[in-house]
Amino acid sequence: MLDLPEFTSRLNFYARIQKRRREIKAYRRWIRTQRLQARLRATYAPSWHPDAHPWDQETR
Repeated sequence: MLDLPEFTSRLNFYARIQKRRREIKAYRRWIRTQRLQARLRATYAPSWHPDAHPWDQETR
């Protein structure tokens, strides 16, 4: 049986790991949404818009 300090420290350790995992997942999700947003912007931006894809851009 674990004594209380060891138990709590181990619990905190696992909690920290879980928190880190959550942060990493959130960051990956954020990156994915940013990429998706950029792709959608490039796809649907009008050709004169600075966000348009280079080969769709027309110079004004």
